[in-house]
Amino acid sequence: MDPQIIAAIIGAIGAIAAALVAVNWSQKRKENKKEYPQVAPHVKSRILKGTISTPDCKVIFDLSFRQDEWFGKPTINAGYSSLAERLHSKVGQYAGGYDDPSVLKDVRVLLLPTPYGNKVEGQQYKNIIDWVYQGGGLMMMGIYLMEGHHYNNLNSLARSLGVEFKKNLVMPVDKEDFQSCMQQSFAFDEPAYWVVSSPSYTPKSHVITNGVSKIGFTSSCTLECVTEPEFSISTSERLAIMEAKGRQNPEGRLVQLTDYVPIKNDNAKYFVAFRYGAGRVIAVGSWKIWLNVFMQNTEFHNRILFDNTISWLSMGKI
Repeated sequence: MDPQIIAAIIGAIGAIAAALVAVNWSQKRKENKKEYPQVAPHVKSRILKGTISTPDCKVIFDLSFRQDEWFGKPTINAGYSSLAERLHSKVGQYAGGYDDPSVLKDVRVLLLPTPYGNKVEGQQYKNIIDWVYQGGGLMMMGIYLMEGHHYNNLNSLARSLGVEFKKNLVMPVDKEDFQSCMQQSFAFDEPAYWVVSSPSYTPKSHVITNGVSKIGFTSSCTLECVTEPEFSISTSERLAIMEAKGRQNPEGRLVQLTDYVPIKNDNAKYFVAFRYGAGRVIAVGSWKIWLNVFMQNTEFHNRILFDNTISWLSMGKI
């Protein structure tokens, strides 16, 4: 048979398989949809707009770029409610953007999940960078495949600071099949798709490591720094680092996934910390690492890692 015909048949079979997985994905997403626990009354769950001037809100979760539309909702009155309770009255949410750099003047720590279907204008990122340089604490939280599949430009900010979220997916070694790689995107509460790791630290001793010996997460990419960071966490276990294949748009973004293939089995670096000017920066491979399902799991030490992270970013002032 003509090789081109064979290739066309294989392509058609792949497209059908992808469509069946997508249907299953959609159905399971509906089945998995839950009412998220509401945040405790003492936590400031309001969304602030304009200048962030409240003196008690020193840690701000950004919602300026539609992050609340992610499945799993990385917001303090939904998927991050456990995390918010640990900060009590010191936390707020902000959705006003950063065209005016003065909005950050009283903020100690800015937590920035990956924008959802949104490319942020360059001046807003520049204003965040300037704020960090002057002493702010920034945590950037990525997601699997990053701009290789999702419409966002968080890496524009990250690369300016010297770190990159790679366009890959970290999976357990027994979950390298296409269906598992697709389902991890929404099935964050299913342990089958979790990476459960005894962290490997570089250097071995750092204030961020205190009391942390087991971490769980999902939907993560790996990280790469231009220079050696002050501190990093990798998995001690070798995991499947996956690359996605599919139909690209003219910009090169995968708008339809048809396959995942393993790049390598290796330790996965998913957390880095470094200084920038007078400020501090942390990058985490997945914003899902702080979801309630991991923060409330007593087997994991995600909650302790979060506390240590906030303390380091704020230079002990929170």
